[in-house]
Amino acid sequence: MEKPNNLISLDVLRALAASFVLFFHHNIGGLLETATGVKEFNIINTIGAKYAVPIFFILSGYCIELSVRNASRAGKKFHLLDFYKKRFRRIYIPYLFSLFLAIALNFFSEPTIKLTTKDFLYHLFMIHGFSEQYFNTINIVFWTLTIELSFYFLYPSYFYLNKKISTTKTLIIISTVSAISTYFCSFYLPNKVAFFFPVNIFIAWCFGCALYDCFQKSEWINRSKLLLKYLLASLVPLGIVSLFRRETLEISNYNLIIIAMGIVLIIFLSFEKYFNSKYLVVRIFVLIGLSSYSLYLIHQPIINFKIYLLEFIKVPLLRNLLHLIWIPMIYVLAYAMYVYIEKPYSQSKNK
Repeated sequence: MEKPNNLISLDVLRALAASFVLFFHHNIGGLLETATGVKEFNIINTIGAKYAVPIFFILSGYCIELSVRNASRAGKKFHLLDFYKKRFRRIYIPYLFSLFLAIALNFFSEPTIKLTTKDFLYHLFMIHGFSEQYFNTINIVFWTLTIELSFYFLYPSYFYLNKKISTTKTLIIISTVSAISTYFCSFYLPNKVAFFFPVNIFIAWCFGCALYDCFQKSEWINRSKLLLKYLLASLVPLGIVSLFRRETLEISNYNLIIIAMGIVLIIFLSFEKYFNSKYLVVRIFVLIGLSSYSLYLIHQPIINFKIYLLEFIKVPLLRNLLHLIWIPMIYVLAYAMYVYIEKPYSQSKNK
C-alpha cells in the first residue's frame, strides 16, 4: 500500500475524531462503564460529544488554507467561483447520498416520525442549521454541514484580507465581526441557532487557517510567539463583548473550545515524521481518516437501524454477534462510500 499524498497526521486525527463521534452515538463509553464499573470509560462519550466536532472545525480551517497555499505555490491563482464549485461539490454530493440513506433507514427505524416536505427541503438545500425546528431532525449530525458550507462561503473574506494585511490584523477584524454578530444574535435568534450561527464561530475556524503560518516557522520559539499573537487577536474582541453581555459568554466559550483544539492539531502535526516512519502501523487510521467524512455522515442512521433489527432478534448469540460486527461494518461501509461516492468528487485529499 502506497503512502497517500496528504499529511498522515491529519488523517490520524480525522480518524480519531470521527471514531469518537461514532462511539459517543453508540454509547460505547457508557457500555464499557456498565460492564467494568470503571467510570473513566465515560470520557469516550465526553470526547465524542464535546470535542470531536470542534476538532473537525479546526481541521477544516487548516486544511482549506493548506490546500489554497499549496495551489498558490504550484502557480494556480485563487478563483472565487472555482473555489465555491469545488467546495460545494466536495461536501454536497456525499451529503446528498447520506441524506437519502438516512431517510430510507429512518422509514424503518423511526416509523413514528413522519418526514414533512418542509423538513426535506430544508435539508435538501442545507439550510436546516438555520432552523430551530429542523436543526437535527433527519440525522443529528447534519447540522454541522450547514455550518461547514457557510465557512467555505465566508473563507474568501479571510483570504483577501490576509493578502492585504497581516494575519494578526485579519484575525482581529474577523473576531470583531464574530463578536458583533454574537451580540446581536443573542437578542434575535433562537438559542440553538444563535449558538451555532456560522458568523459567530467563524473566527475559531479562521484560527485553524492561521495555524498554517505557525508551521512555516522552523523553530518552536517562533511558532509559540506567533501562536500567542493569533490567540490574543482571536479571543480579545469576543472577551470584550462577553463582558458587556453575559448571554454571549456561552458562544465565546465554544469558540475557545474550537481554538483549543488547535493545540491538539499542532501536537499531531508535530508527529508527522513519526507517523511516516510507522506508516504500516498507522495505515488503518489513515484509511479511516480518508473516509472520516463518510463515516461521520452515515453512522447515526445505521446505528438506529441496528436498534430496529434488535427488536426482531431474540436469540442472545445472534444479538451479541450483531453487536460485535456492527461497528466494523459501519467502518467498511464508510470506506466504500468514500471510494465510490466521495473520492470521485475530490480533487485533493487535503482539501
